[in-house]
Amino acid sequence: MGALPFWSAFAKRYAADPAVLYGTWENMSVSDLDAWSNNQNQLIATIRTYNPQALVFVEDGGTAYEAIAAGTIPDFAWSNVVWTFHLYNASVAGCTEPASPRYANWPQNLTPVVNFAQLHGHAAAITEWGGCNDSAPYHTNITSFAKTLGVALAYFDSSNLMTLTGSTWQLTAIGTKVAQAYATIASGSAAQAPAIALVANAEGDVPVIAPNTWVEVKGANLAPAGDTRIWQGSDFFGSQMPTQLDGVSVTVNGKGAYVYYISPQQINILTPPDAMQGTVRIQVTSAGVASASVNVEAQPLAPAFFVFNGGPQVAAEHADGSFLGSATLYPGFTTPAKPGETVVLYGNGFGPTSSPVVSGSTAQSGILPVLPAIKIGGVTATVLFGGLIGPGEFQFNVVVPSSLADGDQPIAATYNGFGTQPGTVITVKR
Repeated sequence: MGALPFWSAFAKRYAADPAVLYGTWENMSVSDLDAWSNNQNQLIATIRTYNPQALVFVEDGGTAYEAIAAGTIPDFAWSNVVWTFHLYNASVAGCTEPASPRYANWPQNLTPVVNFAQLHGHAAAITEWGGCNDSAPYHTNITSFAKTLGVALAYFDSSNLMTLTGSTWQLTAIGTKVAQAYATIASGSAAQAPAIALVANAEGDVPVIAPNTWVEVKGANLAPAGDTRIWQGSDFFGSQMPTQLDGVSVTVNGKGAYVYYISPQQINILTPPDAMQGTVRIQVTSAGVASASVNVEAQPLAPAFFVFNGGPQVAAEHADGSFLGSATLYPGFTTPAKPGETVVLYGNGFGPTSSPVVSGSTAQSGILPVLPAIKIGGVTATVLFGGLIGPGEFQFNVVVPSSLADGDQPIAATYNGFGTQPGTVITVKR
């Protein structure tokens, strides 16, 4: 631990200099994650003794940050900590530089770690990139990644950047590419701030939200231009849902929501399970730029049926798992319900169940303490089951009243004084 006395003396010497940046041990072994965490924290504490606000760059060697995100080891409690990463290409003929561990399967492996860092108060930086293997479009890919996610860039391999001819230094071919890459970032226009126009239950567009409920956020500049996608397996940390996709995040009263879908015009999120009621603040951040906060009404429950293709037919299945709906809804795939048949309906926003929801977990289940009242065609239906089966997703097993006539019948549920959205129907045919 000879580094500690050195950094203590160094931090003391430059305590008043805000331009001094600090870096912890590089490529320290992460075979023992607890030792890695303890050693890094000791070094940061040593620096912080004399310089409590300086930026400290911490490089993890390839696995420790995933462990922090997964909760295996604790996150850094220090402010002004920068999570840093190295990105080097694999070796080619005439180049002996090894590939960095982070370069394998990037950016899929790096995006969720960067997202986690930024949502938990840390900056992110690629502190070593480029070198003798950086053939096109290597630079373009990294600079584009950095711009989209708000990641800082540095370049350490200076031996490849310049050459001395007589008394004149000139950029090498690689140096020219690096200069062009940074010029591209510097000259790029600033990202437009996201603008929120509507926050509503994702089913029915009712502008009221609730805990553990699927919500839509509509507006402009909500995600980078051309970036439209749903979450993918690489966005998850084990069983934890992502709170960012491509640098796009949403907070509900300052707490990160779980992001399922992004586009410039719409984001779909699952709200945190924390209790909320009254006016809550919603804010979108995209490419490091935050929207103005928008106030929306929240209540303990916001029940709604899922619907097919925007409605009005509810998302439903027969007991055998085949889709239920009019024959024209999805020809060849949907068939109407028969009177007296037990069908399966889906919804969200029905509130707490017998098992408390673990925030962010993909495993959600539990039975509602009381079954909702469901009417089809104005007739009370028998509800056999009501419970949570997935993130924000409730299932209801319901017997279609035998007295119903053929056609699209209105369907509604009431639960603890709250009702589902108006206008939904289920198709019945004898």
